[in-house]
Formats: sequence, C-alpha cells, structure tokens
Amino acid sequence: MNLKKQEQYFRIKAMVTKKTIILTIFISLLTFPGLFLLSNYGNPNEEIKEKILPPGQLSRLESLGKDKLVFLRSTSATTTSLVVAENNSLRESPLIYSPTILKKDKKGQIWAAGLAGQPNKGEIILREITNNSWSRIPLKIKKNKIIPQSLDFDFDLFHHPLFSWLEKDKDKIFIHAYLTSDSTHWPIVHPSLNSSSSPLIHIDRFQRIWIFWVGHLDGQDDIYATYFDGLNWSTPLCLTETNPYPDLLPQVKEDDRGHIWLVWTGYDGQDYEIFARKFEGNQWSKIYSITNNQIGDTSPTLIFSDSIPYISWIQPSPKSTSVIISVWQGNKWSDPYLLYQAPPSTWKIEAIENHHQINLLLSGLEKNILLTFSSFNLITGLNQKKTQLDRIKAPKNATISRFDPELKENSYLGFGNSITYGYLDYQEAPDLGYIPRLQALLINEYGDGQVINEGWPGETTIHGVSRIEEVLLTHQAQYLLLMEGTNDIIFKEISTATSEFNLKEMVRKSKEHGVYVIITTIIPRNDWRWKRVYYRERIYDLNDRIRSLAAAERIPLLDFFNLFYNYPEEEGGWTSLLSSDKVHPSEKGYQLMAENWFQEIKLTPFPPQEVQVFRIRDGVAPVPHTANAITWQNSKKLEDESNFLQVKIYRREGNKPSQEFELIKTLPFFSKEFKTAGLIGFPSLNNFGSQAIDLTINPQLKYEYVLTILRKDLVEGPPCLPATEKTAVITLKKKITSSPHQKIKFTPFESTNKF
Repeated sequence: MNLKKQEQYFRIKAMVTKKTIILTIFISLLTFPGLFLLSNYGNPNEEIKEKILPPGQLSRLESLGKDKLVFLRSTSATTTSLVVAENNSLRESPLIYSPTILKKDKKGQIWAAGLAGQPNKGEIILREITNNSWSRIPLKIKKNKIIPQSLDFDFDLFHHPLFSWLEKDKDKIFIHAYLTSDSTHWPIVHPSLNSSSSPLIHIDRFQRIWIFWVGHLDGQDDIYATYFDGLNWSTPLCLTETNPYPDLLPQVKEDDRGHIWLVWTGYDGQDYEIFARKFEGNQWSKIYSITNNQIGDTSPTLIFSDSIPYISWIQPSPKSTSVIISVWQGNKWSDPYLLYQAPPSTWKIEAIENHHQINLLLSGLEKNILLTFSSFNLITGLNQKKTQLDRIKAPKNATISRFDPELKENSYLGFGNSITYGYLDYQEAPDLGYIPRLQALLINEYGDGQVINEGWPGETTIHGVSRIEEVLLTHQAQYLLLMEGTNDIIFKEISTATSEFNLKEMVRKSKEHGVYVIITTIIPRNDWRWKRVYYRERIYDLNDRIRSLAAAERIPLLDFFNLFYNYPEEEGGWTSLLSSDKVHPSEKGYQLMAENWFQEIKLTPFPPQEVQVFRIRDGVAPVPHTANAITWQNSKKLEDESNFLQVKIYRREGNKPSQEFELIKTLPFFSKEFKTAGLIGFPSLNNFGSQAIDLTINPQLKYEYVLTILRKDLVEGPPCLPATEKTAVITLKKKITSSPHQKIKFTPFESTNKF
C-alpha cells in the first residue's frame, strides 16, 4: 500500500453519517397454520404481517427503503435469485453466478458479489442492484484454489470493496484478503484455519480492516480475529474461552460509536449457549454469558437500535422452536425473553430494522417465513412482562446412573433428521421410512418391539445434542439408533470436527442414561452438492470421524455410506436407493436401512435374564464364611453365543440408590464359577445356567447387582434389571467333599437376624 493511502487510513475518523435503527419487536396474538405467537407485548390488536416465501435457502436480508426488502434465494449450486419484497409483491431475478452474497456500502447502496470465471482463471462479479451496474474484477489466482463458499466482502470509507476468501494450496489453507482500490493482496496464515473457517470481513469507522474466523488448534473450534491498522496485521487473537468445547456461528456488527460487537454460540459442557463481547477502545471486554439454561440456544443474530445492541436467536426443542431476544442494558445483558414459538422447525434466522419495522426472515427446510412487526412497543413490553423460560432437562450437575431400571427393554429410539423421520420425493413420508419397517421386523422376530420416531427434519448435530437428553428422559427407551450429520454438511459454518464432537456428546449422554447406542455413517447423496468436491470431501471426512468415534467409544457401527455406495450395479446401483430428491432414501433404500438395523440389533449383547442373588454361609467352619451367589440365564435373544466374550458383574449397596454400581467381577461367558474359601466350598446353585460367587461382601449389608455381556469386539451390552438379595440365607451343613457340580441339599432360614 502506498504512503498516501496509509496517511488516509490514519487521518480518517468518523466519516459515516449515523444511521438510527430502532429495534423493538412488538408481539401480538397471531394465528395461522404452522406458526403461533406465545406472548403479547404492547397492543395485542396491532397488526403483524406474515408472508410465506418461496422454498429454497434464503439468506442475506437487506433493506432497500420503506417496506422494501431484498434477499437471496438459492435452489441449487448454479441457481441463485435476487428477490425484492415490496408490500405484498415479490419480484425475482436470476443471478448468473453463485454463491452470492449481499452487502450494503457506506452510502446505503446494496451490492451483490459472487465468484465466476474458469477453473484456472477466477474473477469476482460485483453488481449494484439498484442501478443494475456491473463490474468484473479479475483475480490473479486460479478459481479452483478458492473455496467458493468462503467469499465475503465489505466497503471501506472511500466506498472501495475489499474481499476475503479461503484459499487452498495443496494441503495448506489460508485467508486471502484483496483491496480492489490499489490491488493490494494480503495472505493471512494461521494454524487454526481449515476449510470450514468461513472468514468474516468488516471495516470499522476508523478504517481498520477486521477479519474473524472459526478454527481449531489441537482441540475444538474457537473464534479468532485479526485487524489491519494501515501498516500491519495484528497477531491473531482467540476471542473465546480456551476450553475443550466448540464455539462457532459468529456474527459481527459495529454500533454508531465504533464499538465492534461479537456474538456466537458455544458449548458449555451440556448444551449450546449464547455468548458476546465487544471491542471498545483498544481492547476486548470480558465474555458475557447471555444464556445459562438447560435448553439449546443457537444461530444468534445481532441488531442495533440507537446504538443499543439486541441479540436474537433460535431455541429448538422437541415440542417447539422458539425465537428469543436479549437487550444490552448499559453494563449487562437482560434476561432472555421469549418472543414467539412455532411447531418444531429448523430455522436460520436473519433480522433487519427498516423504518421502524423489524423484518424477521426465518429460512427452514419445510417453510420460509417473513414476519414484519412494528418497532415501537418492545422496550415497554419487555419491562412490563417477563417470560420465564422452561428448564426442560435434568440439572447439569445431576447424578445419573448408567444402570437405569426404568428403561424399556423392548423400546428402540430412532434419533436423527429427516432421513430418520421419513422423507420421500420431497414429501414427508414417516409411514414409508425405516422406522415402521424395522418395528415390523422386530415384532416378527421377538414378538415385541417398539421403534419410536424422533427424527427432526432439517436438524443439525448442534440441535441434536441440545435436545437428546429430553428425548431420552421422555421415552425411557433402552436402545438408541443414532444417525446425524447429513445437514451439517451443507452448513459451511459447522466443521466436521464440531459435528464429531456433538455426536460424541450424544453418545456420552446416552451412556450416562444407561442407553445402548448404535451409530451410523451418513449416506451418499446425488444432488448438486455431491458434484462439488468441497461437499464430497466433507462427507468423506465426517464418515471417517464417525467410524473412529464408534471404535473409540466401543459402540456398534452401521456403515450405511458403504452399504449404499457399494450396492450392486446389477440391482440398480446406489442411486436406485435414493428418491427423486436425490438426498433421502427411496422405499428400496429405507427397506435396506431397516434390514441392516435389524441385523445389527440381532448382534446385541442382550442382558442376562432371571438374575437372582442368594446370601449363602458355610455353617460348619470355625469362622463362618459368607458370600452372595448370583445366578442367571442367558437371554433367548442371543442367537450365536460364540460372539460373546465375558459377563461383567456390577454391585452397589442396596440401601443407596444414588450410588453408582461398581464393577467387581468379570467372568468368561461360558463359565459356571465354583469358589472355595479355605476348607469350605460354595457349590453351584444353578444347574441350568450360570452363576458367580461374591466373596467380598460385608455380612451386615445388603447389595444390588446388575450384569452385562461383552461382545468379542469389546462392545458392552445393556444391563439387566438390578437384582437384590433374597430374604433367605442358604447354610451349608457339612464340608464339601463331592464334585462341585453334585447336587447338595441346603436349609434356608431368615437372613437378617441370624448374623
């Protein structure tokens, strides 16, 4: 950069006319199919406008003037349209380049930008949408080195555009920043960068060029930032907590006083919460925790009213999807307030203020909605009426036993997205999905079996990890069929490392509840994303991570990707397993899924049955020996007993239900244990099954036991129901001199008052 330009960077201060944005979202009662408002704020008769928008992925909401909005609608890799919404009309014009982003310059004009050109010669097309003026900006690098989903841009105080993107050179990924006014190029290298880093660029009122991104260093995702002061780029700074949990989905905006505000969603060890901090003067503030509840909070968006920031975000749950808001109160954030709810949906939210109207764009899988509210009554309404958010999960520090006697042994929980729910040819089809097919197979084989449908169309692993605990508590199923991650692939902001983390947390939570988990890879897709190397590599990487996760957690793995992809060509090949939408299975594909779920379930180490515990004592020794004998029968569901390695026996004191069971003994699967104590022996009490002798008991205490079976691949099965001691003690009347398996007569008598 030349000296004159550097001097301009330092000389220019606040040159942008203040724009007052008043954010107040007025809520009144609204009834229409698919959406209802939970609470009233202000005048309940004031009108709320609602528009159902065309299907597709909607993004980049901006205002063009009073009652006039513009946004993008994408339906494929090459089909993106510019939509202008004015009053009750929608005008749509196709764009010839994709992906595309919208930005407003310092004058208030809106520009669209996207990548174009040939693989070996890229260019950026920049269009001012009001005057429909175009410009082509040639790039000196090959287009195929650019990760196109990562493009972002902003305008400096001279209205010159500055672009940023991720660039891949062999195995290295770095950020490329490009100032068009003097063709300055800056490569920004940092070891945290990866293909999902999605840099955000912002030029503040002091002409500092900020770049934010999501990356990870030997751990989970964090948010980083650097800025250019006219001479140098600052050392990249991690703006989130250095903990083993992911932080992602950052949003950045500047208020009228030049403060940079950053909001994001981050995991706190139990679910996702909303966090914020600001850059004031020359330093970042402390991290503000906006939420701290037992409900997942995600997808924050940031808006200003009179330089006061508001954060709005999505809060999904199995029963509803809510939009929440919080306002900055000078030195702290307000308690979260519930604005409205809808039936369960997966939305991405964008909001903008336009002439005292709030426009809320909800883009989802099933429906796209534009809501417009008056902006005058929110502050009064929030001060007058607070909505308490329900806490729907167990407390974060609750003790949960992995041996839960309340679990239903014949219940299977199908957990995932629309593939689990059942979608076929662009339509909901739960009756044709794998869930009812699998249930029929289980009933036919075992005479009983319930498969519960907990598929949520459009769900990402961020939503899944936040709702799984309530689902587990609600259904109390013994088995979880986990298939998540397909929708993560299409969101560039979610790295495969974060997807893996979320899946691991789902497995952890399930195990803590005593639930037996079977996990699967995600299936291949044949839509436009499959034709993009970027998305295919994300699918391959996530599936590799799922395979590694299953091995590390010692849970069964169903490799649906390979089962689909390697389907015989003579039977139609893998594409015949997909419906016309090219993402969800066909009926043939769902049948294949059901049959393979069933085959894996048949390999389950089902727990022992008829478990009994007897207190036994040798009554003839000088010092009587006391022990507990545990007897059991193997489950009739075990088809091939050669697949199993061991029986594991756990114990706890009988009067301490909050105490965890501890492993006390491991036996070979086929053993019938016979133990001796000194000269005295304890004979077999179970001539038709297996038994173990616990010699380590305290005769003054009573105990409970649970048993599990270990497969040869070290997958441990679910536990049996806790077995307590019988109320009788079996006393041996003479020394044993016969064979251990010889039948011996015992005399029972009352237990507690005999010791």
